[in-house]
Amino acid sequence: MSDNEDGFKRLVNDFAESLRFTNEGDKERFRSWISVSFDKVKDEMGKGLVPIPYIVNYHKSPWLSLRFVERDVMKKSLENRQPISYFSACLFFMPDYMSPIPPEIKMAWFSEEDPEKTSQKLAALDMRSWVYNDLLEVRKDIGLTAKQKLKKCIDILVPPTRIGGVLDPRREWDINLWHFAANFLLELNRDDLAFDLYLALLNHIISIQTETKPIYKGEILSVLGHLCFRRNDLKNAERHFIEAAIEDLIHKRDAESRRPLLALRNLFGFTDMEFEELRKLTNAAPSKANPRGVYSEFKTKETSLKMQHLFDTWVDIDTGKAKELFENVQKAETNDQKKKTLEEMAEYIFSCVEGFEVLKSKRTATGEIDRTIRNNRTDHPLFISIGPYFILEAKNWDKKAGAQEIIVLIQKIQAADLNLGVAVTKEGITGDIDKDARRVIHDGFISHKVTTVVFDAKDLEQIVEGHNLLEMLQEKMEKVRFSELG
Repeated sequence: MSDNEDGFKRLVNDFAESLRFTNEGDKERFRSWISVSFDKVKDEMGKGLVPIPYIVNYHKSPWLSLRFVERDVMKKSLENRQPISYFSACLFFMPDYMSPIPPEIKMAWFSEEDPEKTSQKLAALDMRSWVYNDLLEVRKDIGLTAKQKLKKCIDILVPPTRIGGVLDPRREWDINLWHFAANFLLELNRDDLAFDLYLALLNHIISIQTETKPIYKGEILSVLGHLCFRRNDLKNAERHFIEAAIEDLIHKRDAESRRPLLALRNLFGFTDMEFEELRKLTNAAPSKANPRGVYSEFKTKETSLKMQHLFDTWVDIDTGKAKELFENVQKAETNDQKKKTLEEMAEYIFSCVEGFEVLKSKRTATGEIDRTIRNNRTDHPLFISIGPYFILEAKNWDKKAGAQEIIVLIQKIQAADLNLGVAVTKEGITGDIDKDARRVIHDGFISHKVTTVVFDAKDLEQIVEGHNLLEMLQEKMEKVRFSELG
């Protein structure tokens, strides 16, 4: 092993020893990664490249970087005092301060550059050293409170963080110095101040980016989500993870395999349906500069999406069997056949709702009730509004039901002291909100708080085609209660 190789290996080992691991397994995995990286370093040395560490402070340091320069080119540059074209491979070693996962190793490759760009980059490297040293002084200053340290860090980091600046936010590795500052705030057990630092970074990037060339902010938003989760602020944790996922979608970062969406699925039960809606809203968004607009629009639709998902979970209708029962309804010829097939169809579809229990028919003072449904659920507003029982009647009326037939049903609902009655009839009912059966339904709710809904042949056909029974029931109940009959 050459002196250069030996020196580099000692440097990396010292850096590895300075990191704090939760167990030996993590430490061994890190060392295996180091071995792979070291092989790469040796390959570059074999091409005549010299590894030069810069901005290195490996005692409890959050990062370490190396630059490779050709020996001959570097020698000529030193002799002539001219900027050089160089090939550089940078290894960044960063401990993952949010979890016990071993440190990430990020590799970034720079191709040959012209002397002017090289000169700018070398100057920037020197500037990063100054920024780093200023932050290090803040970290060591025991006379400063944690809040004072936060303010000084922001004052140091904001000016050089700009497009084309020393810390260009378009280059994700330039954000490492912000991570370094956040890291020593976390060491003080001040998650709240680390959050404020990242929030300042986020707002600063939003202020300096352009509408046509937005800067990727997904990593920052993801860290904000983790910090909120650590503080048990679940509402904002979910919000920042969603905004991070939006950023991944905007910038084509394979959102489905990245941490924000994984956190949403594992911690908040985010569904595939919700993700597809998020993707659709992101693609349609007029502005790609700020994910907050897409987030607000998504939240307005999230409730209905979750409700649809729940309803799909709670209703388990075998469409094949439902189709067979509906065909029997359509083919029935005698009155007895028509009544029996309609009752079988109605009883089957409502029995497929988790928590609904079909009871035997019984006779009351106002006549025979075909079926009573016991509702054993109270975990959703729909089930609460239905009440513990409701009446289900299948009526084989040869024509549309008129006012008198609906009055009789409402009387049965009142006599049983219930909230809801469901009539299943092939032909539907007569009139509109101003007259006949529909008027009776309207008046029944206004005067007696009794909700009466009707499922006709078209509704039954939709259920056979896969429409959700609970969604249809909820929509019909809302139309009655908000006078939108028709």
